Amino acid sequence: VMRTYSITISHLRAHNLPKKDLFTKSDTYVILYWPNTKPVRTDIAFKNSDPKWPKFKHSLEYVLEEDFGDAEGIQRFLRQQLLRIEVYAKHSYRKDSIVGSTQVDLLLCLGGPTDHRLTLVSERHQSAGWIECKITARCVGTASISLHDVTCHLDSEEEKQHLFLRSFLSSSNKDEMETSTCFNTKHPYWSAVGPYEITGDLHMVMNSTLTIHLFAKQEEIIKMKGVVNISLGKYNTASQEFIFFREPVQEHFEQSRNTLGVLEGYIAFSNLPVPCQMWKGYHKDNQIFEAAPLTTGLYTFPDINQDNLPPVFDLFHSGHLVENNRQVLDEDCQNQLRSIIERINCDEDISDALAQLITKFEENAKLFQEAFYQVGGVSVMVSLLQNSLDMLPLTLPTAGETLGASEGILPSIARVLFLALDNYQKNQAFLCRSNRMNLLLRFLERTTDMTATQYLLQVILMIASRDLSGQTSVVSCGGVPVVSKILLHAREEEIQILCMNA
Repeated sequence: VMRTYSITISHLRAHNLPKKDLFTKSDTYVILYWPNTKPVRTDIAFKNSDPKWPKFKHSLEYVLEEDFGDAEGIQRFLRQQLLRIEVYAKHSYRKDSIVGSTQVDLLLCLGGPTDHRLTLVSERHQSAGWIECKITARCVGTASISLHDVTCHLDSEEEKQHLFLRSFLSSSNKDEMETSTCFNTKHPYWSAVGPYEITGDLHMVMNSTLTIHLFAKQEEIIKMKGVVNISLGKYNTASQEFIFFREPVQEHFEQSRNTLGVLEGYIAFSNLPVPCQMWKGYHKDNQIFEAAPLTTGLYTFPDINQDNLPPVFDLFHSGHLVENNRQVLDEDCQNQLRSIIERINCDEDISDALAQLITKFEENAKLFQEAFYQVGGVSVMVSLLQNSLDMLPLTLPTAGETLGASEGILPSIARVLFLALDNYQKNQAFLCRSNRMNLLLRFLERTTDMTATQYLLQVILMIASRDLSGQTSVVSCGGVPVVSKILLHAREEEIQILCMNA
């Protein structure tokens, strides 16, 4: 990822600099070494141990590559973040001598103006004084934020209403966005809200608030019911692509602010830089740089290899800053799954294709779950279930009859669904919709295969325990009576297996 950084340094001053000799103070100046640019030099401050450069202010922009694919890329990225500051004493008849030097990690300056007091290190002086400055660092560019699988749950006892959302981002100058209207419901659902485009200082997003207004529509009358404020700073961790959020819906009147319910879903950040608070926390607990001996006054880098990556970069690898080899691996997994799904869609030996899917999930569940989501695998399994309903009996067996009669590919479909949804919320959210949940329950109600029943029960349990929207989906579609009937008609040993597995 190529990013543009804007850096400004000002309010430069030094304190307690060493004297030239016993009776004379030094004539000093400062040289700043910026990443990948020419050095910048201040004017000379004459005969002063506490010099100031009030007129000095320097700004520049430079492009930096964020490459966390390997240890070499990390080393290169870290070195490019350093601003080196050197203080020199001017001499008339010999080469100017260095008084002391220090360095600043520009990553710690992101997010707003920061004041710095930096100790100068020198090989000639035991105490070389210190230097103060103000640094403003910004990451300039374009990014976006979007919400997915948004559900509102109202506690009100009022009748069902026509509900929609209007939302805007505090750091964006663009008009507010409006969703479609959900009719006659207390639990409206929107598959996507946004995206909200951000241009300028991307780190200001940390301090931004996404404000969402909930409206009720009745004939031609539109009434605001509540407001939701989402502080983006606590969700942008760079550790996940989709982050679950749950915020209260409050009355829009300032005096009352009663809670009307909750709004929940997933928030996704696209093209945002490394959150600066992650760097600050990491620097506090783990030294990326090690101080060199006082003879140089500079930093040395510890050896970083693929087996010794700093923990902060492990977070980037699993989030939206994905390493290059992981992207290649994801594409390879998607291609494998696409070829299998194409065989299923063409009705080419579906049993063998489902067996291959099960093998892939058992090899690396997390990797293939993501790839399965990207290629729309859950949708294909739902279509298979729909087409397979004709193979099932119309009624459950009577009490005492076995549930173990095999029904061909149906147990394999149920097992693939279980493996795809196990601890993977994006696939679980796909099945929360009422039409898909109804299909699962109809399948569960009519199948007589023990294996299929076990896996489907676990799938429905995962969805119900996922969040409030999952519970609502299962209960509103009649899931509790269906499960009760299955346990009622099952034999004693089968009940033990079902209860143990689900």
